[in-house]
Amino acid sequence: MLSSAHPATPRPRPTHLRAPRPLQHLFRIAHRLAPGPTVRLAADVFGRPTRRDLTPHEAELVRGGRDRWLKVATHRLRAWEWGDPSLPTVVAHHGWGGRGAQLAAYGPPLAAAGFHFLCYDAPAHGGSSGRRTNLVDMTDILIEVVDRMGEVRAVVTHSMGGMVAARALKAGLPANALASIAPPGSMLPYLRIFALALGMGAELEEGVLGEIHRKLGLRPEDLDCKSMIPDREIPFLLVYDEDDRDVPPDHARRWATHWPRARVHRSRGLGHRGILRDARVQESVLNFLLEEIRDPGESVAREEGRQIDPA
Repeated sequence: MLSSAHPATPRPRPTHLRAPRPLQHLFRIAHRLAPGPTVRLAADVFGRPTRRDLTPHEAELVRGGRDRWLKVATHRLRAWEWGDPSLPTVVAHHGWGGRGAQLAAYGPPLAAAGFHFLCYDAPAHGGSSGRRTNLVDMTDILIEVVDRMGEVRAVVTHSMGGMVAARALKAGLPANALASIAPPGSMLPYLRIFALALGMGAELEEGVLGEIHRKLGLRPEDLDCKSMIPDREIPFLLVYDEDDRDVPPDHARRWATHWPRARVHRSRGLGHRGILRDARVQESVLNFLLEEIRDPGESVAREEGRQIDPA
């Protein structure tokens, strides 16, 4: 039996993930009567992110970029870019249920510093096509997007996007640095929360893990960051907020224990999504990127070009 036990992984503390009681009751009855189909239904639901529109702030951010659509595999991906595409690129990847525009604040300063910046909506997210996706699909798409960009110097991510980028780097993605805001150290706690939200417990959790293994070939240990560490040393900035209830800052310890060149930046009072809009966090990420990816012969960015407008 596939086991999801992982006592060293810090658990998130969400208070908003709970299905209505009648639905929980219905799910428990269905699982007793037909456990196989119920587990398959749960696994399907688990792979469907909530699609959200741009916030007014995000719409304002992407207004300064260029709209772009990418045809990748069977997907049509909504994207935005800043800077000359012939220049070295920094690619952004959002988290589960997120949008590329959440990381668009890095576009203008990186373009001013002499880089090309691209952010996009992953499959089944934002304005991109698809209804379902998963860790493997998102990783494959990121690798193909990067293959089209020429020279890619770095990836900047939020939440589950950090796991996507780490898996891509382990698979050979040719970037020189990774900056990740609130990446989970394991997906297993979120599967546990999903089962509890449906009024179920370990039996549903184990069943969905079995479906993930059957469909994607991923074992429970493959959903932990220890399995995602690249073979080569890559500078890695981890950013966590002390008040993030979705991805507690203790997740940093799991990454930093296994990633040789990891460093950690901490904030307070911002939460899981507010951290994306904080000017001090943005400046720390930008400074890290420019420190790690600029060649010695490249010109130093103008200070005014490096400023990021606060939310």
